[in-house]
Amino acid sequence: MDNNPLVSVLIATHNRPEYFELSLISALNQSYTNIEIIICDDSTDYRTKDVVEKYIKVYKNIKYFFNGGQLGEYGLINMQKCYSLANGEFINYLNDDDLFDKYKIEKMIQCFYKYENVKLVTSHRGIIDKDGKLLEDIDVTKPIEDVNQPILGRDVLGKLIMKGNFIGEPTTVLFRKRDVNKFGVLNGVQFYALVDIATWISLLLTGNFVYMSDTLSYFRIHGAQNTMSEEIRIKMLLESLILMDYGYSISIVPSEIYSSFYSSWISLVKPLLPMITSNEGFKQYLPVLKKIKII
Repeated sequence: MDNNPLVSVLIATHNRPEYFELSLISALNQSYTNIEIIICDDSTDYRTKDVVEKYIKVYKNIKYFFNGGQLGEYGLINMQKCYSLANGEFINYLNDDDLFDKYKIEKMIQCFYKYENVKLVTSHRGIIDKDGKLLEDIDVTKPIEDVNQPILGRDVLGKLIMKGNFIGEPTTVLFRKRDVNKFGVLNGVQFYALVDIATWISLLLTGNFVYMSDTLSYFRIHGAQNTMSEEIRIKMLLESLILMDYGYSISIVPSEIYSSFYSSWISLVKPLLPMITSNEGFKQYLPVLKKIKII
């Protein structure tokens, strides 16, 4: 068994050259050395390209692809392009405004060989502001009780769906490429906003995960994130029902929780229906809305 497998660090970037450079440096500074860094650039200018050119002359493990503009779906298509270009046995996304701890990959890769049937490894992640200042944990980033040991994935699926993404953003998680055919797909459904949660659920359905107590990545909060846009917020709302419905269908969400959620969800979605039904960006959700007979 190869205990030094190739890890693909995937950076899908868009018009954030300053934050991107900090992210790239954190990947280049990893203590684990068998890494390729795949950068797919959705930028509308050449500032990020100029940054990459400084490093690619020195680091031969950087592979850079300029898209000549945005590929679409708020960066999801670019993320999937990164995935298709990855050669590693293992995958770790790195959001272009987040940071890795120096020992992230080294510590996480060991878990796959120490424990059986591990599908993903995650850890506590710190929250930083636009200037890199460490902030206090929020509910979903607070450490869980069971750390540094394998946990059966199915045991936490309900918590992940009902309580929020304690597993973490794409930056936080290391997983095997062979276990995910396409990023953001769950039960044959492509997600566009909750892509990370959909992927983690698909992985945890079939195996164990490890939550490491060390803070091994840093999630940056700032005003230019996709989560701040109205369209993304609405997609998150729509996809939350798809997740809850799936959890209920496989008996990990109790009926009373599902009913309560559904009632609240309906009250939030009904005022948005004129926008949803007239906007091309939401057309993929119309079959779901027709199925539950609210359009």
